[in-house]
Amino acid sequence: MNILIGPYIGSIEQEIFTFRPHTMWIYRCLLPYNYNFFIASHNKHKFLYNWPNVTYLPIDSRFSNDDDHNGIINTKVSNKDYLAMLKHLRNTINDDNVLQYYVRYTKYNNFTVPISKKLFLPLDIPANTSDNIFIINRNDNKRVIERIRKKIPEAVEIVTIDVNDTESILGMIMSAKMVICPCGEWTYFCNLHKIPVFSWGDEGIGMYKIGGPYHFNNYKSEIMFFNNGKIDTLVNGIKYLENRI
Repeated sequence: MNILIGPYIGSIEQEIFTFRPHTMWIYRCLLPYNYNFFIASHNKHKFLYNWPNVTYLPIDSRFSNDDDHNGIINTKVSNKDYLAMLKHLRNTINDDNVLQYYVRYTKYNNFTVPISKKLFLPLDIPANTSDNIFIINRNDNKRVIERIRKKIPEAVEIVTIDVNDTESILGMIMSAKMVICPCGEWTYFCNLHKIPVFSWGDEGIGMYKIGGPYHFNNYKSEIMFFNNGKIDTLVNGIKYLENRI
């Protein structure tokens, strides 16, 4: 039996929050049966699925957002395009005996997979440890980032949200002494890999705190509510975490 999971054509954020954990859950459930696994996703994301007995099928670059951190779905892809892509993938496998799994998504529907059908396992990305404090920037947080940098000159800003090489970003994060970032996918990634991280936000931050589904028992993680308040509040929180690591 051949198992096709995908194609996935959404953002990197939802790939690491939803598609990869769900794919891992399917993979682990079916692994005892010695099936052949085919996983289809963006051109540069093979590193997310380096598992035994998996063949990676990169989707056509015309339909790939690659490392798009700006949205949830790829609106360039019509239903007709998606079906054509699926047919091409099945032809690549070249076998009529294919069972397909995919994450349902439409232009108006977020990814809906229950947490009971996800496995959150760290990535296998080699990284050397360093004394660097990395800041990850989002375009809508530039002013906050610049103010933090003035207060913490030893911090090194390494990436803005529109860069196009997630694998390199994740490798650098895993080498960090500490990561400073807005609450979101980078907080999730740091918590999953037990990397010291300081994050801030004004909604949804409970998911990353102790007891939240994305805390992953990372007790070197500090999350702070912040909504255009005094920058010194953030800096004091960052210093507090830095003194604990």
